[in-house]
Amino acid sequence: MKINIRLEKEEDYRRVEEITRAAFDYADRIKRGQIGCPYEHWMVHELRQRDGIMALSFVAELENGAIIGHITCSNAVVKKENQELPVLNFGPLSVLPEYQHQGVGKDLFRQ
Repeated sequence: MKINIRLEKEEDYRRVEEITRAAFDYADRIKRGQIGCPYEHWMVHELRQRDGIMALSFVAELENGAIIGHITCSNAVVKKENQELPVLNFGPLSVLPEYQHQGVGKDLFRQ
């Protein structure tokens, strides 16, 4: 399978959120993670508005242009006592279920 990794565009936003929701929506989610419905798609949406780094937000697409995965990065701070350390946070990393375990996430992460 040949995929292209490119920067996310505004016209990709809705599809990326759909992919993210699908990637984190699995049958035993509540049992395994003690979390109800997937909310990662909301996180992606909010990161775009708050502290997401759009220059580090990528999609994976097939040769026909279909988007099958996404990764984003954001600014974060690690706090310990009186110290604050700015860090780069990545995620969510999302791949449509039918394309998981085929190297798409790895390619997105390496970008």
